[in-house]
Amino acid sequence: FKLLLLETPPGTRISLDFYEWTCGEHFMGVRSVPGGAHLCVVSQVSAPSVFWLVFDKACPVHVRRWSRETEEFVQLPVAEE
Repeated sequence: FKLLLLETPPGTRISLDFYEWTCGEHFMGVRSVPGGAHLCVVSQVSAPSVFWLVFDKACPVHVRRWSRETEEFVQLPVAEE
């Protein structure tokens, strides 16, 4: 499945299971992730790490957008996905 992480601030570190990326300006997410439960860790310089599980339930794409107000990824309403 695909995990789209929109508006990720540059320098953010994203970990998914045992893989880690430091995001640049053009980072949009992760693709080719096998189905099932996955631990995602988001580390921002100005905010504590955020932990959440992603479950693949017949939905091939999960979309989250970075919230500058709360400094975390929030799920978009279904109409925006």
